[in-house]
Formats: sequence, C-alpha cells, structure tokens
Amino acid sequence: MSNSKILNFYSSTNTGFLHARGKSGTVALVEALECKPGEKILELGFGTAATLASLIPAFPDSTFYGVESSVQMYAKALARLKFCGIKNSTNFKLQEANTHLPFDDNLFDKIYVESVLAIQQGNLLQTSLLELHRILKPGGMLVFNETIWLENISVPDILEINKRCTEEFGIIQANDIFPYRENWIALLKNLNFEIISVDSLNNYKINSAIRFNFNKKSEIFSFLGKIKSKTSFSLLKQSCYFKTQMRKIVGSRNNIMEGVMVKVVKIG
Repeated sequence: MSNSKILNFYSSTNTGFLHARGKSGTVALVEALECKPGEKILELGFGTAATLASLIPAFPDSTFYGVESSVQMYAKALARLKFCGIKNSTNFKLQEANTHLPFDDNLFDKIYVESVLAIQQGNLLQTSLLELHRILKPGGMLVFNETIWLENISVPDILEINKRCTEEFGIIQANDIFPYRENWIALLKNLNFEIISVDSLNNYKINSAIRFNFNKKSEIFSFLGKIKSKTSFSLLKQSCYFKTQMRKIVGSRNNIMEGVMVKVVKIG
C-alpha cells in the first residue's frame, strides 16, 4: 500500500479528506471523537495531514500523534505542518508497511482513522485492529470513518473489483474477507472492542452545535496542490486515467459502497 500509484498522486497534489463525505465526514468524526484536555490521541494513516493540521490548533490541550506508511504522504504531511507553523512533528512517525505500530502498549486515550482500515488487504485488517487494541488504554476509544461494501454487491464482484483496482491503482477498493457491515461488527467484538455506535454517513446528521473550523493555512496548502493538479500536464493525465479506469471497473454497478462511522472502546 505504501507504493500505491493513486496515493502517490494524491500526495503530489496535497489532497486531503480522502474519505466518505470529505470535510463533512471529518466534522462528524470530530464530533464522535470528543477530544478532551490531557488526552493522547493518535491518527493512524494521516496521509497529507489535512485533519491533523486542523485538530492540533483546535484542541491545544490534547497531544496528537500520527503514523503513516507512505513515504510520499509522510513527506507531504510534514511539509503541510511546517507550512501551518505546527512544530511538534516528532510525534509523527513513518512506519514500515505491515510491521508493528511503533508505540508502547496501553498508550493512547483515543485513536481515529479515516479510510485506512478498509484498504488493508485480507487479514491485515484484523492485524491492524489488534495493533490498535494493543496501544489503546483500557477503556480507550477508537473512532473510524471507512467506506465498505453494501450487501447488494456480491463477493465475486468484490474480488473482481479489488483485483482490477490493485492492477490499475496499486490499492484495493475495500477489504474482501470482511466485506460487509455485519462482518466488521463481528470482527470488532471478537477482538474485544465494545461497539458504541455504527452510523451510515450517507444519512448522517452533523450536530449543529459543532463549530469546527478548518485551519486556514492548511486550506491554502491544499489549494496550492489543486492548482498544481490543474496546471501540470502529467498530473492531469494521471487524473484522467484514474477516473477513466474507475468508470470501467465499476461499470453499470450502482450503490455498491457506503461510508460508515464507527465508535468502539477497548475492553480489558
């Protein structure tokens, strides 16, 4: 996954919020996360750090950490944080793919993830969740926003789509061993997580009391990447290719996936 062609493209264009409902999905995640003073909070797979760049100044009394397996994303994230004047970059680590997370047991009060778990292939999803369980404190909270398969898409279709996505983009569309919402819930329970809530983001209503402001400097950083994506011939060519191939892969299949916000706590 660290050498994914499409993730490298997104890192080149400073793209953030690559998950269901984009920025609105992040606002929903912030609402579910309920950051509190004194907490240690980890983002797994922080990408270009678009979410971190806003959370850190919004909750200055919490301590944020991050881990990322893509070298390109990691470099772009550090560039974004520097651009935003955020200096505690020692909390953000580059992880070799498919290795243990570089943190002690029972360290974090909360962990959040945006569109990282579902693109773990096969049993790597279970391995990743076990690692998150290990580094969470007892009673610690895990919140994630992932896009998973709807039950109307068959397993053979899922396998075909994932095979073609891996060939074209270097990444699967979503896990095929634990494809559906019920499989995720069963897996989380088996790994000693207590389910607090599972909500579809398709119909998710953001609490009107939430007034989360995105970092303006980070927004500028993203905008500069967007300009680059529109003025670079090679990036325009890549973008067109990815969109064309995705249309070919999905074909006439409609409504095959849903964004899901999940909140669980560690038991034991």
